[in-house]
Amino acid sequence: MFKNKIFLNILLIFACFLVYFNSLKGEFIWDDKISILENDYIHSLKYLPKFFSSPFFSLGSKGIRKGQSDYFRPLVLLSFSWDYFLWKDNPGGFHLTNLIFHLLNILLLFVLIFKLFKDYLLSWGVAFVYGVIPVNSSTVSYISNRPNLLLVFFLLLSFIFYLKKGYLVSLLFFSLGLLSKEVALVFPFLLFLYDYLAGRNFKRVLLKLIPFFLLILFYLLLRSKIFSLWGIEEVCVFCKMGERVLVFFASFFNYIRVLLFPVGLHFERLISVEDSFFALEFLGGVFLFFYLLYLGFYFHKKKFLYSWGVFWFILGVLPTSQIVPLMVDDKYLASEHFLYFPQIGLLIFVLAYLKEKLGRAFLKLLLPVIFIFSLLTVYYNQVQWQREEDFIRYNLKFRKTSRLYNNLGRIYERRKDLKKAQEFYQEAVKINPHYFKARYNLATLLAKKGDFLSAEAEYLKLLRIYPEFSGIYNNLGVIKLREGKLSEAKEYFEKAVRLSTQDSNPYCNLGLVLEKQGKIYQARRYYFQGLEVNPQDLDCLNQLAFSYVKEKNLDKALIYFEKVLSLDEDNSSALQNVGNIYFMKKDYSKALNYYQRALKLDPANKSLRDNLKIVKEILKKWRN
Repeated sequence: MFKNKIFLNILLIFACFLVYFNSLKGEFIWDDKISILENDYIHSLKYLPKFFSSPFFSLGSKGIRKGQSDYFRPLVLLSFSWDYFLWKDNPGGFHLTNLIFHLLNILLLFVLIFKLFKDYLLSWGVAFVYGVIPVNSSTVSYISNRPNLLLVFFLLLSFIFYLKKGYLVSLLFFSLGLLSKEVALVFPFLLFLYDYLAGRNFKRVLLKLIPFFLLILFYLLLRSKIFSLWGIEEVCVFCKMGERVLVFFASFFNYIRVLLFPVGLHFERLISVEDSFFALEFLGGVFLFFYLLYLGFYFHKKKFLYSWGVFWFILGVLPTSQIVPLMVDDKYLASEHFLYFPQIGLLIFVLAYLKEKLGRAFLKLLLPVIFIFSLLTVYYNQVQWQREEDFIRYNLKFRKTSRLYNNLGRIYERRKDLKKAQEFYQEAVKINPHYFKARYNLATLLAKKGDFLSAEAEYLKLLRIYPEFSGIYNNLGVIKLREGKLSEAKEYFEKAVRLSTQDSNPYCNLGLVLEKQGKIYQARRYYFQGLEVNPQDLDCLNQLAFSYVKEKNLDKALIYFEKVLSLDEDNSSALQNVGNIYFMKKDYSKALNYYQRALKLDPANKSLRDNLKIVKEILKKWRN
């Protein structure tokens, strides 16, 4: 019997690993670009203290920050930073970490269920279904859904130690859950329900949980302080309350539907009161919600763990059922990855009830379900989470949203297909004229194409909606700088600097304007300020280096060009600039070395070839 259990445990982990094996080939998709590739701060562990004093998405992102959500998830940033240390920009390593956490969560869930029910087959069944259920594809296969994986990992550990009466350790893991995702706030209520439904004394249960609620209070105060420093406004909790009550029930229906009948799963799942089938979803949600409530109360004395599983699910989905509005294009977001934590309660209830009723036939039902779920999960991993363009086009089949078209535009812009990129940005703006990112990207693209007049008009429209966004002023300044209107450019850059202390670009651009006006010392002061904001700003480092070249201070210039190379060793321009410095210093051997390295990276560079030819001739004369 013992050997059979070992075999079943190995089968459980190996099968779940195989189901998600194809996810390891996936690209960086959607928010992965902002939170990982474009986030300089997670590229070095030296910025670790900033993880605990900055909102998620805001820290170090080169992308548009306007309208970013008010998340505080330092442990997610820490995990991304550790992954980057190990894997750099290889997405396979990040996917592997997601999969490892999912496998650990499966094991922890097995331990928890066995501790609660003392039933090996039930524990194995719940863990296996959780491991392969298709809705979890959007959590495990999508790197940026790391918060859900960490949340469940720490909360399962917290609950296991709570059952063992290791309250301090449980409190520690709960605090780590809070630092992973905000949904952890419901966890102490889950503990309270467990003890209360088990028949324990009400007052003693509350006293035991006081440290958990005090920790929540401290967390909320810390979070509020950080967001006030960053000027982030809290979401309007009471806006459109009547509509959101209706959407709550429609969301509830959708959540249960995708769990039990996982057909047509997709990431950008939106709910709108204008949808033709909304009334059916609403009525279905009302029925399911109150029926589950009835079951929760019905079983609370007969089978309290059944009741507790039902309430776990209801508590878990509340934060993402429009109590706090989650909006896309004036529609309500009901993403499948919101279910990674709450589904555990529903699985406990459903499978425990079926096992009790079916007896030995339980396994005959369980194995086909596991097999079908496994096939569907492999399918969703493949069609939705391999390539970003495939992901977007797959989701567009279900709902055309401004976010999808905007991100499709970004893909084509990176490919230098500016015409297609412009079409997709315009489509995004057409769907939602108030979607800031799409309008901003469209204006920036127009400027890139040299259509400064249209770009300026688009930026000015944005300013009427978002008059305090520094990036718009910075980009208007760039347009004026390219047009040679230095005074106007200076005004825009100064406005951008006043509005933002988190973006190095306006500082460096203002320095460039001042340098063109002959005010080199003032210019340098802004270069240094820009580098204080972002020490890895290559443009700022280059401009600072060139300012010293103008003064013939070659040693200082060399320091900053070499800093560029320390950040980007394959930067052909920096290699050429260092070669030029050594040429001016008459160190022709070193100049030759840097020119040759630069030419390997940029073989079409005529000036490099000319410089290399001159240096070789000089060295040849010296040898002769």
